[in-house]
Amino acid sequence: MRLVVPALAVLPLLFPSTGCVHSRPLLVRNAFAESYWCPVNQIEVHPEPGSDRLYRVAGCGREVTYDCAGTSGSQECQARQRIEYEATDGTTHGAWLNEDPNANTAMSREAAIASGAHDLPCDRASLQVVGNDPNGLVNVVDGCGQRVTYQVVDVADQPTATPSGPVKKHKYVVLRRAPLAAPPAPPPSPSAAPPPAPAPAPAPAPAPAPVPTSAPAPAPTAAPSAAPTTTPDPLTTPR
Repeated sequence: MRLVVPALAVLPLLFPSTGCVHSRPLLVRNAFAESYWCPVNQIEVHPEPGSDRLYRVAGCGREVTYDCAGTSGSQECQARQRIEYEATDGTTHGAWLNEDPNANTAMSREAAIASGAHDLPCDRASLQVVGNDPNGLVNVVDGCGQRVTYQVVDVADQPTATPSGPVKKHKYVVLRRAPLAAPPAPPPSPSAAPPPAPAPAPAPAPAPAPVPTSAPAPAPTAAPSAAPTTTPDPLTTPR
C-alpha cells in the first residue's frame, strides 16, 4: 500500500517556522534604528552567548543590549538599562532595572552606607540608615554620634555605555553633617541602685512653757528704820 503525503505537509519540515526566536533580531534592529536614528544597514545584531533572550545591537558608535523576555504571543524587546549610584568614596553600586525591580532601593542603600563609612569616623557595621529623600532613595545615615545627609544628584545618561546598554547614573554628595544630641541617661535598674539612705530622726518638740495658775504675791516692803538715839556725853555737854 502506497501512502500519499500532501505536499503542504512536507513544507514545515523543509522550511521550519521562524517563530519568535528568529523574529527577535529584526525587532531589536528596528527598535535600535528608531531610538538612535541609525540606518538599518549599519546595525549589527548578535545574540548574547548562553542566553535565548538577550541580543547585543551595535551601530553608529553605540552598543545596546535588548532583553526579549516576551512570549511568542507578545513580541516585546526592551533595551536593558543599568542603574548606578556613585558613593562619596568613589565606588559604584549598580544593577539592571529589567532584572531587579528593587534595584533603586537596594543600590542607593549600598551607596549611602559606603558614603557614610567614608564621611563618618565609623565602620560600616556601626552605621544606620535613618532617612530617604522624596524619591525613596536612602540619603540620611547616622553613626558614632553624628548624622550625615546626602543629596542624590542625577548624572547625565550614558547611552554609549558598554558592554550591555545605557546607564542611568546618580552621585552622592554631602549636604550637611551635624552631631546628634546626646540621649538622656537611662534610670538605674533596681538591682544596681544603692539602698536608700535612712530618713533623719524627727527633732524633739520643745516643752511648752508652764502656765501660772495665779498671779504671784508682791514681795513685802521693808518698814523705814528709826533714827538712832544718841546718849549725850556728860563731859562735852554744857551745864
